[in-house]
Amino acid sequence: MTTPDSLNHGPAPMRVVVTCDGFLKYSVAKAKAMRAAGVEVLLCCRAHAIEFEFGEVDSDRAELLDNARAAGVKVVELPGRVRDLRYLPRVVYRLLRIIAWRPDVIDMQDHSDPRLLWLGYLHRTVVTVHDPVPHPGEVRPKRGRLTRKLALRSADAFVVHGESLRDELTVSAALGHRPVYVLPHGTEITSVTAPPASPRVLMFGRLEVYKGLPVLLDAMNEVWHSRPDVQLVIAGRGREASLIPDDDFRIETQIGYIPERALNALIDDATVVVLPYLQASGSGVGTQAIGRGVPVIVTATGTLPTLARDPSYVVPTGDCELLAEAIVSHLEAGIDERRRVLKYADEHHSWRLVAERAIAQFREVASR
Repeated sequence: MTTPDSLNHGPAPMRVVVTCDGFLKYSVAKAKAMRAAGVEVLLCCRAHAIEFEFGEVDSDRAELLDNARAAGVKVVELPGRVRDLRYLPRVVYRLLRIIAWRPDVIDMQDHSDPRLLWLGYLHRTVVTVHDPVPHPGEVRPKRGRLTRKLALRSADAFVVHGESLRDELTVSAALGHRPVYVLPHGTEITSVTAPPASPRVLMFGRLEVYKGLPVLLDAMNEVWHSRPDVQLVIAGRGREASLIPDDDFRIETQIGYIPERALNALIDDATVVVLPYLQASGSGVGTQAIGRGVPVIVTATGTLPTLARDPSYVVPTGDCELLAEAIVSHLEAGIDERRRVLKYADEHHSWRLVAERAIAQFREVASR
């Protein structure tokens, strides 16, 4: 029998649990975007800062989770380190709370936390594989490799951030007939600020072997022949930081963890951001830059070319001469170019767009 109440209430909204080990910044942004699109979202994460993501600065992690709660995302934190059995009863209790919430889909980030495996085996699960193959110089611990293998085995479907990564995942994992969806890495779209008065080239993030810092340094020597007024800014930390030459006049360095607010100011004050990577799957720092309207010069590896508004921003990997040419050609990019970059980011990488596509993928998986 049809009643007034049944006419006023449509189907219950989808429930999605977003789980992560690292990738908390990505997970929170995606969770907030899906919540804004009408999905009920619960975020499950560790109760402490991950060193490579926050430099163990817990205040940034706490602020991020407060923002998620303010946006209507439920948050469950798993206490203790992975191997600390003292917290096991509390972890089990919180996982049982998540199960009792009756999610439709688990949106699981590629991880090395075995505690999250319970959720994957008990529900429809989509695993986002951020890096299908290890970066050059990266060593994944044996325990982490086993957990990752088990997480992939539990998946009903997979997500990668580009078509080229779909091929990498197919080669690196036995997927069977399970679907692999492509979902771009999202970015928050902000307002455009005017470029700096003097040209500034920025590289920021983890300074590891695959990031191509020596290629950028060689390219800048070419740039300085014709444009000695250009300042190179290098921010971040990693093993390659020791390669930065001592040149206080032309090179500004900020070595260490960069808080989010300071990072946004650093991006806004750059003429162009450069990602001279030798190998990559994608780049959160690159998407963050274009979301603020700052042009990004990238190498032709992984999904980096999707960050470029046009082909003039893409150069071959390891080619310092062509990289130098691309940098020089974009040093005069003004406010109009920033508006074009922001428009491109909004049309191809906004979290709004990512959430719409992710929800459609989850509905398809849940209906299987």
